[in-house]
Amino acid sequence: MLFLNGLALIVWIIDAALGANYMFLAGKPSTPSILDVLGPYPVYILAEEVMALLFFSLMMLLFEVLPGGRLYARLGTYRKTY
Repeated sequence: MLFLNGLALIVWIIDAALGANYMFLAGKPSTPSILDVLGPYPVYILAEEVMALLFFSLMMLLFEVLPGGRLYARLGTYRKTY
């Protein structure tokens, strides 16, 4: 998540320098898109942040915390059955 926000910051600076709109950080596209559902210009970026946080949290839960995950195994509660 930090990498994604750092990348967005770099792209936002490049967008401002070039007058571009990569990653749609300067505004929505002129054609209809899924971003229309997420709200007006600055709000849809925050909505995307919330969606990314929820998605990354779910992925961490599935692959790290639940039984069989690395964090679960590190805590010593994972037992192999043969």
